[in-house]
Amino acid sequence: MFLFGIRSIFAFFLAFGLLFFSVFSAEIEEYNDISNYETYFNTTIQDEENSQFHYLSEEMFEIFPKSITADMHPEEFKLIYYNPWDPQFVTYLTVDYEPDYYEEELGRLQQLGIEEYTDYYTVTGEPQGYDIIAMNSDDYHGFVYAMVPEGKENNTKITYVGIWFCNYVLDLDIHDHLPDKYLLLGFDASSGNPYEREKMGNH
Repeated sequence: MFLFGIRSIFAFFLAFGLLFFSVFSAEIEEYNDISNYETYFNTTIQDEENSQFHYLSEEMFEIFPKSITADMHPEEFKLIYYNPWDPQFVTYLTVDYEPDYYEEELGRLQQLGIEEYTDYYTVTGEPQGYDIIAMNSDDYHGFVYAMVPEGKENNTKITYVGIWFCNYVLDLDIHDHLPDKYLLLGFDASSGNPYEREKMGNH
């Protein structure tokens, strides 16, 4: 019995130690090579230690284009991946479309629709100066959305944004990885955020 207790204690501290190590040894990975765009989406990647993880799945990120084609002129792209214990993603893409293809993409996004997103993570509305044209939201995982500049005539640009995480906390400083102009108003997924406290019953 005594030996069993020692083993249990050892197992507990071993598990805790491995968790502690994984949190503090995890690196923030940044990708911005648009030529590898399709590799990042809906693909299983082999990391440096030969353990597999899934990048951005089609189900989560159907709002984003599946590929970068000749009618698209990407202006900016960044993907941040961080996995201290669960995968977390911050990504954005701005594309300047040729006019006919812009209208086609606009129609695709409008068909996807806008899911309710306000009040999740204290969000109060759209990024200032933008109109959201498609939104996938989840009261646990976060948001994936597409938007266009507000009131701009002859616009052909669309910006896509993804903020996807779990456990009610994003373990990244969102302001370090996403331009504030693309951030939903009121968004707060920092540690101890009001939405986390509400969901976890810690008012």
